Amino acid sequence: MLNLIALRLGFRVCLLALMTAFLLSPSLLFAQTTLSTGSIVGTVTDPSGAVLGGAKVVITNTETNQTFTLTSNSSGAFSSGPLDPGKYKVQVAAKGFSSVRVF
Repeated sequence: MLNLIALRLGFRVCLLALMTAFLLSPSLLFAQTTLSTGSIVGTVTDPSGAVLGGAKVVITNTETNQTFTLTSNSSGAFSSGPLDPGKYKVQVAAKGFSSVRVF
């Protein structure tokens, strides 16, 4: 009888340890996650606030001179996708408008 109680207690302790390890392991994995990229997103508008689809957007890393050329969608939106950390300039040009550069 005593042996059966000890076996049940051992099983419960083992089960509790496994459940604790299972619940804590995802949080430990997320705690170690680091982000090594960023992105530049925006909306191209004219001076009156109207969106400009089809605008040419050139994103340049000022430290490496690597460039990414995008086109704004019909809602004027653009997104660079993943970019390495650094300093960037963004130049936007659209037909009938002067070019704008942002650092």
